[in-house]
Amino acid sequence: MWQYFLFLVIGCKMTDAMNKPKYLWPLSGLSNDLEVMTDQNNSSLSDCFPTGPGHPDLNYTSLYFDGTQYLDVRIPSDPNITDSDIAFTLFFKTETNKGVLFHYEADYQTTVQGILTMHAEVIAGNVTATMKVTENCSLTSICGSPNSVLNVTLNSWTMVVLVYNFNDSRLSLYVNNKTQIISINHLKSCSLITPGRLTFGGSKYIGSMTGAALYNSDSGFDEQDLLKNALKSNWSWNPPDPPCFLSSHVWTMDNKGFTKDMKTFKKNEHKCLRFGDEHPNLPNNAILMDGSSLSVLRLEINGEELDSNFTLVINIYVQKPTSGSLLNITDRYEQKLFDLSIGENFIVLRAFLINGTECGFISTANMFNTSTWYLVGIRRDISNGTMAIVINNDIINSAFDSCGMFNQSGMSFVEIGSWDTNTPGYRGFIRCLVMFSIVDSNIIFSNHDTCLNEADNVSSDLKNKCTMQLPRRRKYDLLKSDMIISSSLAPLAVYDSTPQVKCAYYCFRHRYCRSFTFFNNRCSMYDLVTLAGLAEAPGATYYAI
Repeated sequence: MWQYFLFLVIGCKMTDAMNKPKYLWPLSGLSNDLEVMTDQNNSSLSDCFPTGPGHPDLNYTSLYFDGTQYLDVRIPSDPNITDSDIAFTLFFKTETNKGVLFHYEADYQTTVQGILTMHAEVIAGNVTATMKVTENCSLTSICGSPNSVLNVTLNSWTMVVLVYNFNDSRLSLYVNNKTQIISINHLKSCSLITPGRLTFGGSKYIGSMTGAALYNSDSGFDEQDLLKNALKSNWSWNPPDPPCFLSSHVWTMDNKGFTKDMKTFKKNEHKCLRFGDEHPNLPNNAILMDGSSLSVLRLEINGEELDSNFTLVINIYVQKPTSGSLLNITDRYEQKLFDLSIGENFIVLRAFLINGTECGFISTANMFNTSTWYLVGIRRDISNGTMAIVINNDIINSAFDSCGMFNQSGMSFVEIGSWDTNTPGYRGFIRCLVMFSIVDSNIIFSNHDTCLNEADNVSSDLKNKCTMQLPRRRKYDLLKSDMIISSSLAPLAVYDSTPQVKCAYYCFRHRYCRSFTFFNNRCSMYDLVTLAGLAEAPGATYYAI
């Protein structure tokens, strides 16, 4: 005869030190369904599980369940769990007031004595739990209360821990840091039967899950301790790229990895890089692009990759005013094949044949808000003959691609901030450029998880190649006549009653001067180049390096 009992708790915070998890399933886009403490690379998924925003303290995405999906993982036969305390832990964010959180079921239901199932579920907005044991682990008493409910706040991250204490035969359910026990059930001491299947989600659960673990301990379940143990830096191994977003190139574009390709290990040459603020969801400082010819980045790829499906995306921080060339793909002779540029009122993607003939064109309104991070890029789908602009998770204005095969062998290049006298480079922060095989959904999370995964592989020997000496020569091109830079952009320095040639000399001597305007004998120097937001000024000249 099977025995069941329900146990619910509320109360105060526990402070015991936390043990390390026996098994850890991050439930993220980085790991999919893989366990990361014992190197169990035995995924049952042929594709990626849907992802969503992660817990703010974990810095990786979560898995998203739509009410019909569930995820099965295996717990192997483990003698270390026998005669041991057991705790299942999970962080979840539900959008409804119902649904199964997790359910463990042993493979052997009759031949082995012990705990057969452990189950946690949200019912009518409250977390409940049950456990099923074999007949010889008989229930001796029940102390319960119909009012012992644990409320869940919708769309808010919640910690749940289901614990069985082997020696005291006590089952406990913790929600967040509430631990006052109001119901204790005494059983004959039972062990968790392994191997078995642990299922997350299903049965109408809608929302996110992350940071699941199994501990052979019954104490110390403080929320911050559990989160700390789930951090990527505490994983015993790094899972391979999930099958849905295999990346061929990853450039972190920060003050740690610089412009090194973390997949091919190519150390791309660069001039002295400048850095700005952090991306809100990625570590380290982003690279600052100032729009000048000095901040152009040229990154090597294999030309044959252009004749297959690819999604090339980069995080950008949009400043006001901003415009210019963001991403170019060129052949070894610097002939443009793709050009993604941002104007004040539009975003344009062009594709070209080797002879320069245009073979693809997309234009869409500039929908960027200023002082905001976006994921932007190019998507080419060879199988469907289309190309598109990518903005965050959206495929914008997919259009016919008549370019065919480029038949490039050997080197091609991705250029960021490509510059000429008609179109300066993009001005703003950039972070994490990734070239995927084609990605149809969750692009922003795929980029985030890939970048975060490669952050641990950055070697300490990378250096920002800067020389403190000023160049011996600089050439300044006339960008505009009768125009000056908007007053909304503060100059580096201003000199009055100064000849134009002396203005150029002052800019030459300043380490970060990239452009200057000369108007009514006033010299204004800037650490940027832009054609956005210019103001009319008859007789003025605007030069850039």
